[in-house]
Amino acid sequence: MGVCLVLLSSVAFGQFAGVSAPGAVGNATSSSRDVEFIDDDGNKGMLTGHRNNEGMERLTFTINTEIGESVETYYMMGNEISEVVVKNTEYNRPKFWNEQVAKANGDNEWFDMRKSVTTNTVYQFKDGNLASWLDNEGQVKFAITKSAARKEKELKRRYAKFAKALE
Repeated sequence: MGVCLVLLSSVAFGQFAGVSAPGAVGNATSSSRDVEFIDDDGNKGMLTGHRNNEGMERLTFTINTEIGESVETYYMMGNEISEVVVKNTEYNRPKFWNEQVAKANGDNEWFDMRKSVTTNTVYQFKDGNLASWLDNEGQVKFAITKSAARKEKELKRRYAKFAKALE
């Protein structure tokens, strides 16, 4: 079992702080909070939660490294996950690998964001359960396999851990 470490930003602990602004729903107000977070795999990133009067409405975990970026965004409907969008970008070379470094190392290619590969997967939930997902090729998949059940459990587990870190 992994260890989870949460490093709070300058926001007061135990209080969901941020600038209040009119929310998207009626007269609801919304607020946001950022915390540095290290997940079970040791990936350090920024966790951002957006709340309205009804509770969490969106939660995003972003990891930036020298070799890529990963963004997981959880969208809520009431108290249940309605959609999870996972975007992974793999850079063609590390960010520090500029033209000068590349040439000094006998490489004819250097970091170029345009040559990076990005994949997107959208998981859709219905009544609190994973119903389907759209893979990077645009194919709709339905959650009828054991691997889909494991993915649903993993997404819910990660969301619960992220939400707890934002309390």
